[in-house]
Amino acid sequence: MGTLYATSAVLALGAGYIVDLTGMRAIYIGASAGFVACCHAVLAFTEITVWVPMMSLGLGFAFLAAAFWPAIAFVVPANSFGIAYGVVGAFQNTGLATVPAIVGML
Repeated sequence: MGTLYATSAVLALGAGYIVDLTGMRAIYIGASAGFVACCHAVLAFTEITVWVPMMSLGLGFAFLAAAFWPAIAFVVPANSFGIAYGVVGAFQNTGLATVPAIVGML
């Protein structure tokens, strides 16, 4: 798992620059989600070495974070930023806490 987050950390600055440069946040959010799904499919259904899809997941996560988190500020009034980021963070952390446990039960 360290490969995924290390790749994402290294690529985050460049991903943020590209998203800001082009301004197509919705496209990047959709494309990143699809890319991440494809990477999971490669992990599940191929015999390719794990390094390639894990680094690709890092790329997808970097673009998803660079496009998604700043987009919240575009759709939420300024006086509600704190609660909006809190709600999104709570949903994200709930998923991170529950999905591995559910997958582990399979």
